[in-house]
Amino acid sequence: MTWQATTHNGYEVARQVPGTGEILLMFGKHQGERLAEVPDAYLRWMLSASGRAFLPDELLAIVEAEVQARVCAGPTPTTSATTPAARPPFITTTVNVDDVLAWAATAPAGDVLDVARNLRTAAHDLSALAEILEDGLKAGADELIERLIGQGAAP
Repeated sequence: MTWQATTHNGYEVARQVPGTGEILLMFGKHQGERLAEVPDAYLRWMLSASGRAFLPDELLAIVEAEVQARVCAGPTPTTSATTPAARPPFITTTVNVDDVLAWAATAPAGDVLDVARNLRTAAHDLSALAEILEDGLKAGADELIERLIGQGAAP
């Protein structure tokens, strides 16, 4: 089985190895690597707006299942037991610019344009969301201050 990019000039993005069922990536920095060995950060990128812009839904479902399996397996032995709480699954705070540029250098121009548009939209949406969250936290802090001041003034 092979999976093709969903863009106008679809190219092979992954293939399943006959007999083993392993999935090999056929694009990007991890081209030729087994999906099971691809770093978590790259899987998150595949599931981000950038990856969703050209990866087929069936492959994305497999990537989501791989991410979920890793989450259920728990931290790796090299992970400290004192690491901070996990970020919400929809937040990815790091982007490897070199990976993006390497992909863009070989990807069809239409794919790069699609990803750029999706990133611009995502950036706008995230900016609006950040403003809403900040306003909510500020309102909550203001309310707390008013309660504390009000309690201090009580007899």
